[in-house]
Amino acid sequence: MLGPHPYNQIPPKTHLSENELGIWKRCIEKFPALFDIVSYDVELGTPRGFDADRPEPYARHHAYLGGYKIDVVGDKEGQKTIVEIKHQATTKAIGEVDLYEFLYIITNESALPPKLMILTDEEMPHMREWCAKWAVELLVV
Repeated sequence: MLGPHPYNQIPPKTHLSENELGIWKRCIEKFPALFDIVSYDVELGTPRGFDADRPEPYARHHAYLGGYKIDVVGDKEGQKTIVEIKHQATTKAIGEVDLYEFLYIITNESALPPKLMILTDEEMPHMREWCAKWAVELLVV
């Protein structure tokens, strides 16, 4: 995990692609008060090929490279939001936020369940209806 950081501060290296990073920068610019603090590359779950006997530092490196990572977890006054950033977000983003919410809840004891957000640059057909049905915020920048 990288962070926490002030919302408008992006660390030099994240797993975000150039496209995703551009979307995130536009979000910060367009919605400067959306979050107070954020964390990037928030690791969840068991990585592929998990080996409990793998020695350090290889175990930690493998966990980062082979595991699930939430793009951004935003925090606004104690309310966490899982943010999945996708160019032309479609069903892949849907599956990711659903799994990330499940893993986040079972690994983080919190009084409040996280909110969910898909952040994208283009609204694809039927995404807004699906997001509304499942209380996922769809933000297009």
